Amino acid sequence: MRENLTAVGLSLTEARDEGTIADIMNWLYAYFLASFESGIVNTVANLFYGPHGLFHLFRYDHPVHPLLVHITIGSVTVAFLLVYVGWIFKKPALYTSARHVIVISFVAYFFTAAFGLMDWQHVYQHAWGPNIEMKLIFAPLLFLWLLGIIISNRRAGPGSLLSKIFYLVAFLNVVVLGFFGGNIVYGRGV
Repeated sequence: MRENLTAVGLSLTEARDEGTIADIMNWLYAYFLASFESGIVNTVANLFYGPHGLFHLFRYDHPVHPLLVHITIGSVTVAFLLVYVGWIFKKPALYTSARHVIVISFVAYFFTAAFGLMDWQHVYQHAWGPNIEMKLIFAPLLFLWLLGIIISNRRAGPGSLLSKIFYLVAFLNVVVLGFFGGNIVYGRGV
């Protein structure tokens, strides 16, 4: 891990003090790769994908993330539609349905993100590229938007303007994630 970090030539404090975004991004990139080499994700991935892993027992050799991603993206889309249809047609009962669906999305997010990282390591050998960069930026943002929806539904109410904004931003976020995921799957590479 230290080799990758020193290969960049700076510590995070030096990068921060230099004040250049490129130095900070280089350090974070090296730290991110070093964390994969440290074995945490590798150990968990081998539990599922390794030669004696759970998926090997069932002769399943396909990535799992593409299966799970539809739960997260689909439920965010459904919740978005429920909120805006409820708002346009004055049906506040649809807000409650949207709240339930967004909780499903929030729970599915963790599995989708975890298997996304493991599939990236197992299938793509953590290859780096612009599509992966975008997914690694927008996936954590989706977590923040989902959390914002849940909190705003509790505090301001499910039909509040703040809640509607969070639903819209979360929907746009999954559209962006789906676009870059599609680029990876349908031939534009990582």
